Amino acid sequence: MSNTRKVSRRTFLGRIAGAAGAGALGAWTPRPARAQGRVNVVWWRSLSGRTGDAYDEVAKRFNESQNRVTVQVEFQGDYGALRDKFAAAVVAGGSALPDLVMLADVIFPAFARNNILEPLDDLAKGSAGVDLKDYFGVLQRGVVGGKLYQFPLGVSTPILYYNQEAVRAAGLNGPPKTWDDLFNVYLPKLTKKEGGKTSMYGFAFLAFVDWWWQQSYMWMNGGGISDDKWNVYFDSPQVLDFLTRFQKAFQAGQAYIPTKAEGSPVAYFGSGKAALMVESTGVIGRLTEVVGNRFTAAVAYLPEGPKGRMVPTGGNGISIVAGRSPEKRQAAWELIRFSQQPQQVVRVSEMTGYLPYTKAAGAAMADLLAKEPNRKVALDQMAWSRPQSSIQTVPRAVDVYFDALQQVLQGGGDPKKLMAQVQKQVQTILVEDGYKK
Repeated sequence: MSNTRKVSRRTFLGRIAGAAGAGALGAWTPRPARAQGRVNVVWWRSLSGRTGDAYDEVAKRFNESQNRVTVQVEFQGDYGALRDKFAAAVVAGGSALPDLVMLADVIFPAFARNNILEPLDDLAKGSAGVDLKDYFGVLQRGVVGGKLYQFPLGVSTPILYYNQEAVRAAGLNGPPKTWDDLFNVYLPKLTKKEGGKTSMYGFAFLAFVDWWWQQSYMWMNGGGISDDKWNVYFDSPQVLDFLTRFQKAFQAGQAYIPTKAEGSPVAYFGSGKAALMVESTGVIGRLTEVVGNRFTAAVAYLPEGPKGRMVPTGGNGISIVAGRSPEKRQAAWELIRFSQQPQQVVRVSEMTGYLPYTKAAGAAMADLLAKEPNRKVALDQMAWSRPQSSIQTVPRAVDVYFDALQQVLQGGGDPKKLMAQVQKQVQTILVEDGYKK
C-alpha cells in the first residue's frame, strides 16, 4: 500500500493532523532532563486509565529487568492527540521527536509510508529478534509496503455485549446469531418505553471510531469499503444496506448514540439504558466495574452474515521513529522485544481485556480464560479476524465518512445520495494525498 506519488512533508503532516490539529504543527512541549548512566529512550504513548497503567507497568518492568536502557514514558493523550503532537514534532524535528511511539493500528501507516517510522524487519529476524511464527496473524497489520513497521501492544476486535436479564425478559434465547436477527427480532423486542419515553434502547451505537466495527457487516454480506489497490466502495449495496437498516432502527427509537454528557456507549450500556452494544474487547477487563450490580453482562461473537463471520482487528502498537542513532535504535528495540514476551502480553491482557496475540501468551493465560468465559469468547472470535480496510488509514477519508454517517443516523439524510457524495470526495482525497493518480 505504498503511495504512487508524494505530497510535501508539511502538507502531508497537516492532513494527518486535520483541521483541529493543524494549528499545533509548529509547537511541542520540552521534556524533563534525561536520566544518566544508561541509554535513554523516550516513548510517547496514548490512552489513560487502566490501559495506560498497563503500558507504564511494562516500561517499569523493563527498566528494572536490566541496566543498559532506561525507557522514559511520556503520556500524550488519546489517539488523536498523540497523532497531532507526533506530526508537530516531525515538523519541529531534532529533540522534539521521541524514540518510540505508540499509535493506533490505523494511524501509523500514514507515517510509515512517509518514512517517519523505522522498518523493523532486520531487528525482528536478527539474533536478538522474536519468533514471528508465534503470532496469531495479527502481526500482518504492522506491514506497510512489504515492510514491518509496528509490533502490537493492544489487540482487540469488536464484539457484542449484551444484558442477560434484558434478553431473558424479552423472551429471547441468548444473543442474536445473525444480523437479520438483530434488526428484525432483537432491537424491537429489547427496546422499552415507559410513559411515552424510552427507558431502554435496544442498541447503543458506537460511532466515534467511524467504521471500525461496521466493516464486519459489509464483509459478511459480500462487500467491503476498499481494497488493497485503493479502490473504494462507499456507494455499494452492502454499505447502503447497513446504513438504511440502522437508520430505520434510529427512526423507530431502537438505537441511540449517547451524547457526551451521557458518557460513552460503554457507560450508557453499563447504566442499563441499552441492552446491546458493539465495542472493543478491551472493555472486558473493566466490564464488572462498568455494570456494577445493575445486571449481568456477557459477550458474544458479532452477528453472522450470509458470507460467514469476519471481524476486523483493532488496537495499537509500538514503532521506532526513523533517524535514531544505531545505539538508540537498538535500545528502543530492546523494549519492543521485551513487550512481546508472554508474561508482558498476559499482564496487559489481564489489566485491560485486550487479547493475547501470540500462541505462547494464549497458553500462559489458559487458567484465566477458563475462569472468565467472556475473555475466552473474545479470544475464540480471533479465528475470524482480519486487518482493517486500507481506506481506514487515510484520516481525511475517515472524516468524510463519519460526517455522512452522522447525517444518516441522526439527521435523517438519504444514504444513497450521501454515499454517492462520499464516494466522489474520497476518490478526490486519494488523488490529492498521493495514493492514486
